[in-house]
Amino acid sequence: MSYQSTRTIFYVIILILSLLHVLLSFFTIADYTSNKQVVIYVYNIPTGLISLGQFIFICVLLGFNNRPNSTHRLATSRSHFISAIVFSFLWLGCGILMSIISWVATSDKSVFSSETRSVRIVILIFQTIFEFMMYIISVTLIVLIYEKSKANVYGLQGNIAYKPKEDMA
Repeated sequence: MSYQSTRTIFYVIILILSLLHVLLSFFTIADYTSNKQVVIYVYNIPTGLISLGQFIFICVLLGFNNRPNSTHRLATSRSHFISAIVFSFLWLGCGILMSIISWVATSDKSVFSSETRSVRIVILIFQTIFEFMMYIISVTLIVLIYEKSKANVYGLQGNIAYKPKEDMA
């Protein structure tokens, strides 16, 4: 499998996870009227916005994914590399915080009402899993982009779609 298709697959997985995370975050925010847990409500606003922002930004990055002659900044390996670093740190922090919130929510029976407790806990656990999966995929993208940029004459400054002569055959 080529470097570009591998990178594209990782981006598509992140897009799917981001979209699912946005849906779960906004479902939790909409559910706030019956669930008076301020911590969970306040936490889901920024994570939902981070997911939405990541979804939009990766869609834009995918637009520059296969433009070997482009000189646009978003077509450089550096922009893909830096965005993966930023999102990996964001998702690591969000994942750790969500793990703590999920742990508190599952151990304290007064956090949620009994009739919908199990559904809400499952949603929190899925959000935590999605956050850690996006972290792991972002770190994998960091390594993949960095290793491939070593073959480029310009390093991270070079085009993300750069193919050395031996790869073109």
